[in-house]
Parts: sequence; structure tokens; C-alpha cells
Amino acid sequence: TNIVLHSLAMAREAGIDLTIDDFNAISERTPVIADLMPGGQYTAVDVYNAGGIELITKRLIEGGVVDGSQLTPTGQTLTEATAHAEPTEGQKVVYTVEAPLKPTGGLVILKGNLAPEGSVIKIAAADRGYQRGPARVFEREEDAMHAVTEGQINAGDIIVIRYEGPRGGPGMR
Repeated sequence: TNIVLHSLAMAREAGIDLTIDDFNAISERTPVIADLMPGGQYTAVDVYNAGGIELITKRLIEGGVVDGSQLTPTGQTLTEATAHAEPTEGQKVVYTVEAPLKPTGGLVILKGNLAPEGSVIKIAAADRGYQRGPARVFEREEDAMHAVTEGQINAGDIIVIRYEGPRGGPGMR
């Protein structure tokens, strides 16, 4: 979820037209091709041993998700920079776009009465399509933490912390 918050803040500062809805569209068209924690089985070290970020990038290019003609800081295109990437024999960490771990990304933008302008949820670690339960709404992160540490949150409660983000929680406490 941090990628959304920080990218929106940087885009705003740079005068780039980027909205929270853009992230929903990107997530809908980008498959999950790496089986990584917290929702998956493997760590960043396992990705490195499987073929690295270069392998993930190469597979996204081959699958038409990423534009391989874009330049890297070295002056090479992404396609050139990842040409050497090959999967380690027997690796089970990095998938292909054609046979992904999951067909869509792990971020969803929710909108409603609690977040009329949108909120970000990371669904990568969740397998169920919905959760039903009482919403426990807090105005500050500190209030939510107090409720958790004092045992005031029950199994099945949905914790909502309002006013967090680039404007409501400067510095991303």
C-alpha cells in the first residue's frame, strides 16, 4: 500500500496526473508472477536465487505487461538489460504472465462512505473475496493500537483507520 501513497505524493509534487484509480486499473491488468511473502511462500533472497528481478522484468516484458523499449539508467533498454536473465533450474518462485500465480495484482481501491475518495487494501495475503464483520472505526492510528493492545478488538472485527495517507498522516507514521 505504501507504493500508492508515496507515488501519489511524488506525482503531485512533479505535476504528473496520477490518481488512486490508476492503481486499481494497473492492478487489474497486472498478474502476480512472484510467490512472495507476506501472501506467498518465498523471500527476496529466494527471488534472487530463482533468477532475480531481471527474470521478473523479462517475463513481464515477454508477457506484454511492461514496455521493454524503455531506457534504464545504464542507457540500455529494459529488454537489453534483462536479455541474460534465465530461471534457475527447478525454481518455483517466479511464474510467467501466461501462467501466473494470480491473474490480477494484490491491490484494490475501495470507495464508500468511510472513504469517499478511495482507500487502498492489500489483498495479496487474503484468499477470500470478502470479509463480513463489524467495522471498528478509529480516527487515529494510536487509538486503533490502544484498542488492540487493550484487547478491545475481537476476532472478525474489521479495523478502519481514517485520515491516514499523504494528507492525513504526514510522514506516514
